[in-house]
Amino acid sequence: MSRTKRGWLPQPLLSLGLALAATALAMLLCGWRLLRGPEATDRLLAFDTRQINAVALIVLLGLRQGTGLLFEAALLVLGGAFLPQNIDPAVPAKPAQTPPQTPAQPPLQPPLQPPLP
Repeated sequence: MSRTKRGWLPQPLLSLGLALAATALAMLLCGWRLLRGPEATDRLLAFDTRQINAVALIVLLGLRQGTGLLFEAALLVLGGAFLPQNIDPAVPAKPAQTPPQTPAQPPLQPPLQPPLP
């Protein structure tokens, strides 16, 4: 363990800081995809991933501060993360496509065999 009076961070605080930075970077990248996603599915995936990253960020902050209150907040955010979501209610859902019907084919007949001599 390193000294804390000379500006050195103990190992758990250093790893928590790195995890917080990585999670914050992941949230920024998901926010970029949320704004610039080429399709609605990309935006939906970015929104879900950003919510999971928010839960991870809250849990990491709770570990760093040593409080259990943030864990309860993370559970509340997680409970709302999996509610059904609809990006644009004006766009109707596509109906399920049925495979095209093929005409019924007659059963295969065995090949004719030549008569025996």
